[in-house]
Amino acid sequence: MIPSSRQVVALNSPTLWLVPAALNMSAGVALATHPNRWADLQTIRLWTGQWLFAGKDLYASASSGTDYPPHAIVALSPLSLLPQSFAVPVWAALNIGMAALAGYLAARFVRPRVSLADALYLTLLFLCWSGTRTLLQFSLLTLVFGLAAVVLADTRPAWSGVCLGLSLMKPQIALPFLLWTVFRRRWQSAAIAILLVAAGTGLFCLRASANPLNVAIRYAQILRLYFNGEIAMQGIAQLRPLFAQIGRGAGIELATAAIVLPLLAMICVEGFRQTNSPSRVMYMAPGLAGIWSLLTFYHLTYGFVVLLPIAAVLLLEEDDASLKDRRMVFWTLQPALMIDVPGAWRRFGALWSHVPILDDVFENFDRFAMLFLFAAVAAVYWRHRAPAPRFAPAAV
Repeated sequence: MIPSSRQVVALNSPTLWLVPAALNMSAGVALATHPNRWADLQTIRLWTGQWLFAGKDLYASASSGTDYPPHAIVALSPLSLLPQSFAVPVWAALNIGMAALAGYLAARFVRPRVSLADALYLTLLFLCWSGTRTLLQFSLLTLVFGLAAVVLADTRPAWSGVCLGLSLMKPQIALPFLLWTVFRRRWQSAAIAILLVAAGTGLFCLRASANPLNVAIRYAQILRLYFNGEIAMQGIAQLRPLFAQIGRGAGIELATAAIVLPLLAMICVEGFRQTNSPSRVMYMAPGLAGIWSLLTFYHLTYGFVVLLPIAAVLLLEEDDASLKDRRMVFWTLQPALMIDVPGAWRRFGALWSHVPILDDVFENFDRFAMLFLFAAVAAVYWRHRAPAPRFAPAAV
């Protein structure tokens, strides 16, 4: 149980985080007024408008640049109906609401009967993260759908599947929630999610008069071009660019795979072993799986919102034995997510330091931080791991 503000002052006081959360969201609103921040929202509106109004096949060419899956184009197409002057403020306001909702859902996921005070506490801490002030992106939307999917899985599996399918609009955000669904054997939710993706893809192809197989092939080619080729985009916590600084060609892919694949295997093995223990599975997915996604795929600062579930586990899990270790990891994580350290170094580091190696260290700060976080969370899990539950014998 999180101590109340009467029991513990300082870091555990929700009121302490109200001001920085408000300032961070205010900064996000101010940033959203700059036209150079509108590019991604306008790109989505352009893509969806071309499909909705002109029936354009956005995947007709491997160089088209449409890196969202077909069902995402269908689901986001209502944005193209908004007047341009209206789209930015509406989407920014919705993202503020989704950031608050994400904090509540994450608290409910870890502790279904969470108190309003504890949920508010987690939400305020989340609203202080630098990633939440990027209000014109789509990571918060898919995070909310992913969290809703796991919260609803036991009581409303059909709606859980719908939410999971919508979360898959950004697979790199949805993967941790998909893994949780599989580890916990929520097959109905997983099946409905797959059906929703298939139905959305079919609707896209119907409007664009496109062959589904060709669309799938082109989409895979686009992903390979932008995320695994010579001109691959570089995520700020992704390991691949780190190896690209010291190697070339196939060696980069081999070095990256040598780290990320064993980590994923560990997550999967332990996730299936602990399938009947919800509190243990949460560490694997969406917890460690969220960190793994940051290490493996292209994410920018706003993609760090995928760490909200593990932050909730560290802060809210009801296990007194691991409380001290969890709090230590959490309070190491929180400042790193509030401050864009590489960005701050680029702006201010050169004012007092001219040591080249420091530029390299701070440029890769988020990569080292996520490796540390993965190791720290895994250490907490293994140190306080409960025995794998035994399956109950089938009734005769």
